[in-house]
Amino acid sequence: MSGESAAARVGLEIHVQLATASKLFSPAPTGHAAPNHGVADPCWGLPGALPVLNHEAVQHGLRVALALECQVASVVPFDRKHYTYPDLPKGYQITQERTPLATGGRLYFEVDGTEEILPIARLHLEEDAGRKDDGGIDLNRAGVALIEIVTPPTLRSGKHAAAAVRELQALLRTLGASEASPEAGHLRADANVSLRSPGAARCEIKNVSGFNTLGAAIDAEIDRQLRIGGAAHPETRGWDAKARSTFALRPKESGTDYRFLPEPDVPPVHLDADAVAQLRATLGELPRERRVRWIEAGVAPRTAAQLAEEPTLADLLDRVVKAGGSAGPAAEFVRGPVAERAEARDRPGIAEAVAEILRLNGLSSTRRKALLDAWLERGEPPSEAQIRLGPEVTDDEALRAWARRACDAHPEEVARYRRGKRGILGFLVGQALRLSGGTADPRRMRQLLEQMLDEA
Repeated sequence: MSGESAAARVGLEIHVQLATASKLFSPAPTGHAAPNHGVADPCWGLPGALPVLNHEAVQHGLRVALALECQVASVVPFDRKHYTYPDLPKGYQITQERTPLATGGRLYFEVDGTEEILPIARLHLEEDAGRKDDGGIDLNRAGVALIEIVTPPTLRSGKHAAAAVRELQALLRTLGASEASPEAGHLRADANVSLRSPGAARCEIKNVSGFNTLGAAIDAEIDRQLRIGGAAHPETRGWDAKARSTFALRPKESGTDYRFLPEPDVPPVHLDADAVAQLRATLGELPRERRVRWIEAGVAPRTAAQLAEEPTLADLLDRVVKAGGSAGPAAEFVRGPVAERAEARDRPGIAEAVAEILRLNGLSSTRRKALLDAWLERGEPPSEAQIRLGPEVTDDEALRAWARRACDAHPEEVARYRRGKRGILGFLVGQALRLSGGTADPRRMRQLLEQMLDEA
C-alpha cells in the first residue's frame, strides 16, 4: 500500500453474479455449457422475444440488501441502458437507474484488527453482457442475473478496498446469494480513484477480479495520480498485471451517453413491507456476528475471520462445538487438517468424529491428523484408532531410522536445506512422520532430524 494513499478517494462498483438456475429475464440456464448453448431468444435480442423477470433473483437481491442494512424501495421499475458492444445483441442492458432496489446501507469490515464501515450508496438488479474473446462472441453469460453494489468514494487505499470486498464475499456465501468466486467471474469490481485535492479527476479501473489484484490496481493508480500531481483526465483504465500498472482504455462515459429510458416490457416490482420484514427474519447469523461469538468463545481472531469466509467450514465448527469440542482447538483443527481434506467437509458424522479426537487429551497435532485419516479412510472410531496406534514413539533410535529414510527418499530437499533453505525442515519432518504411520513424537522427530542435517 502506498504510504500516501490517505490522500486518495476510492469508490467501488461491485458486480455479483447471483446463484439462480436461469437468467434474469430469460429461461436460459446459467450452468456451464459449450459456447452459445446456454442461450434463449431474449439473450439473442430477437424481435418479439419478451423479457420475463426471474423472481428468485429479486429474492437474492433483497436478502443481500437487508444484510447490508439498506432501505428497500417499495416500487422498483427497470430501465434500459444503451451502449453498443458486440457481446450485447439487444444494444441495451436492462438495469435499474431511476429507482434502485435498495439504498443507504453499510458493510462492516476489518483492516489490521480495526473495524471499518463502508457506506453503500445503492444496490440494484441488472443483467450481464456476453463475453468477447479470441474465439469470438459467447452469449452464455448474456442476461445472467447480477446485483451491482455502488459505494461512495470513502475508501483510502487498495488494502481497504480488498478487505471490504473479501468481507462482502463472506456475506454473499453465507446468504447463499452467490458463489462469489472472483476466479469464475462471479465477483468483479470497478474502482473509481481520485485524489482528495479540489477538482481532481476520477478514473475508473474496469473489471478487476481477485482481492490482491484489486488492491494492487488501486494502489498503482493512486501512485500514478500522485506522480502527475493530480492532472489525470477522467477515463476508464485497465490493469496490466505484468507491468503492475493501469493503462488507458477510453474516455469516461457519462450518464447521458447511455440514453437511459424506462423499460416498457418489464412491469415494476411492488414489494410488500410485511413480506420484506419476514424475509429479514430469515437471514440468520451473518459473518460479522459469527466472528464476534467465536472470539468470545476463545477462537483466535484471524482463525475466526478465515472460517467465517467459508460457510461450510463455519457451520462445521458450530457442529463440532455442539458435539463437545472446545471452540478454540476445534477452530484450529477445522481450519487446518479438516479444510485440507476436501472429502472431510461434508462427510456424515465428521463433527462428532472431530469432537471425539479433540477430547483425547495430550495428543500431538500429528497424532490427531492420523486419527482423522483413520476415520476418513476406514471409518475407524478415533478412540479405537488411538488404542491401535498406541503411545507415540519417543525412542531416539526408532525416530532416527525414520528420519534417515525420509532424507534418503528426498536428497534434493536435503541439499536445499543444507544450502540455507531452512523451511525445508518442516517438509522432511512431515515425510518422516508419515513413514512412522503417525506413531512418532513430532517434537522429538524435529529435534533429531535437525541435528542429523546440521551435523553432516
